[in-house]
Amino acid sequence: MNNSRNNKVLNILIYVVILAVFNAVFFLATGSYRTPVQWIGYLFIHIAVLALILTPFLVTGGSSAHIFGMALGAVSSTYLIITFVVNLILMLATENVTAALIINIVITGIFLIGLLTNVMANNTTADSVARHEAEVQYIKVCSMRLKALQAGIFDPQLAKSVEGLYDLIHSSPSKSNASAQDVELQIITMIGGLEANVQAGNVEAAMASVGTITQLANERNRRLMLY
Repeated sequence: MNNSRNNKVLNILIYVVILAVFNAVFFLATGSYRTPVQWIGYLFIHIAVLALILTPFLVTGGSSAHIFGMALGAVSSTYLIITFVVNLILMLATENVTAALIINIVITGIFLIGLLTNVMANNTTADSVARHEAEVQYIKVCSMRLKALQAGIFDPQLAKSVEGLYDLIHSSPSKSNASAQDVELQIITMIGGLEANVQAGNVEAAMASVGTITQLANERNRRLMLY
């Protein structure tokens, strides 16, 4: 997290240096008099750099944040390059203020549409990824706890029952829905009770817990098939 924050600060510093160099070159190259077209180019190039600086703050958090950041960064970088090249040509080729404004407004409008479309797509993807990770969490947590529990079981019948329960949950559908979430919470709670019974050496209570959890796991899978 600290590295990510440091990288954002360094990126901002890089853009500040780019702006400083651009300003120095711009004012030295244009002399004492600057045309309206040059000022328009100056303005929109600064807008493009500012957009590039602000782009990382539009990135949705989560496991795919790096990919989303690269996609949005590519859009903003393209906008900056096009804006710079187009305005450089305009500064050298024309003094038509209206044409310079229209061209820059069109380019900026296309950029904003592309950027916002990407942000919406990223948000939708991030929600889908987060939902999938939450759904998989039930299978992952329960399977991991049952697998670890098997190592401490010395009763053959109980060990076989826990292994069967592990296979049932591990092979269950990962995709969940609202109708199954209460059952999933019960199963996770019951596994805690099963762990306590195994640690206490209470085989009879542990077998009862396995039976109850098996019923709940089957009920969860049944609900997923119905809804």
